[in-house]
Amino acid sequence: RPTLAPSFFMFGVSWVLFAVQGYRQKSPNPWDRCRSYTEMAQMLIQGVCVLPPPSIEPHQDEEEALKYEEMWNKRIADAEEAAAKRNEEFQKQQAEYEQHVSEVGDATAETDISSKNHGRIPGHSAVKMVTNLNPMKMILYPIQIYLGTACDWLRFVKNVVIWEECYVSFIVTTTSLVLGFVFLFVPWNFLIRWT
Repeated sequence: RPTLAPSFFMFGVSWVLFAVQGYRQKSPNPWDRCRSYTEMAQMLIQGVCVLPPPSIEPHQDEEEALKYEEMWNKRIADAEEAAAKRNEEFQKQQAEYEQHVSEVGDATAETDISSKNHGRIPGHSAVKMVTNLNPMKMILYPIQIYLGTACDWLRFVKNVVIWEECYVSFIVTTTSLVLGFVFLFVPWNFLIRWT
């Protein structure tokens, strides 16, 4: 039934956030864990958390945490190595391209394409014309600004999804649960036909 799609979407958002939080809670390193949903719900409802803070013993789960950290460090090192290889290949291609451009430039340098005023502004014999070295700046700079803003938003969304911003994640999870439940009772067929 397509009328349940909005509520399934909202329940799906909350399910993804719960799944990521569960993954974070199972981390072998106790310092990598985030606050639980029930802990934050108790703080919201009662004003204080009745659960005691987790006690961390000295060297608790140290071996598992070190193995987990080694695994992530290896993944990061592999990714950096692959990026370095791609960069080397790009540098080689760039050098070949620059060599090709310089060869073409040397061939065209022998051709005289100057005008009568030899690149000078008319009426100003000593002033040479200034050319814009980057004609695409007017087009690309606004796009770069938009991309920078998009990257900031994507970083924030990533932090919400992985519960680094745990209070925002809690609000998004609770809101999606409430909206998913409310959307179950909204007469979507009637609303779509009415509009």
